[in-house]
Amino acid sequence: MRHLAGLNLSCSEGLTLEKADTLDPAQRFRLIPVPNALNTYNIYTNGMYVSVMDESGTLALTETPRDKWGEFVAEQVLSNAFTLTNVSGLLGSVGQSPKAGEPCLGNVENKGSNVRWKLMEAKQSIDGAVEPLDYKSAIDYAIIYDQASESIRFASDDMRVLAEVSVRVYTVGGRLLYTFSADTEQSVAELPSGTYIVSWTLGETSRSIKFKK
Repeated sequence: MRHLAGLNLSCSEGLTLEKADTLDPAQRFRLIPVPNALNTYNIYTNGMYVSVMDESGTLALTETPRDKWGEFVAEQVLSNAFTLTNVSGLLGSVGQSPKAGEPCLGNVENKGSNVRWKLMEAKQSIDGAVEPLDYKSAIDYAIIYDQASESIRFASDDMRVLAEVSVRVYTVGGRLLYTFSADTEQSVAELPSGTYIVSWTLGETSRSIKFKK
C-alpha cells in the first residue's frame, strides 16, 4: 500500500510512512477479505494484523484482528486511489503533507489526499514477505473434546477464520462419521465408546488427532 504522496506504509517501527526506495517485507501487507462483509478486509503482515487498539484511534500490530477493531473498508475514490476506513475513522497521516517517519492513525477526519492510498500488487517474492496462506498458519487455536457434553469444538481468538475450516471425524478404520465447520460444536454423544480421529486443514497444513470417548 502506497500513500498517494509516494510513501510506503511500513511496520518496521510501528505503523509509519517510509520512503519508497525499497520494498522490504515490513512494507508488504495482505488484505484478507472479511466473510460476509462488502469491501471489508483485515490487514496482515509478517504474522501480525493492523488493528485500532483503543478509542483514540491509535494503530498497532496485534496477533488477532480484534473483531471490528481490525476491519478496514476499502472504498475506491479515484481510478488509482482508495480510502481505508475503520471503526475509528480513516487510515491516514497526521498532516496534509505526509512525511517519512510520520505515524498513521485510524481516526483522521479530513478526507483529503492524506487518507488516500494506492493498493499495489506485490508481484515478486521477497524473503520473509507475506504469502497467500501464511496468515492462517499464524493463528493460535485449540481443539477440545468435552467429555461432559460429549462434543468437539475449537477455541480461538480468530473464530472467523476457523469458520472457513472443514473438520472431519473418522473411525480409526477411516470411515467418515461427521463433517462440521471449526467455528461450530459437534456432538459425538451417539458414538459408542472407542478411539476416533479428528482431521482438518488450516492454510497449507493438514492435521489430525485421536481422542477416546
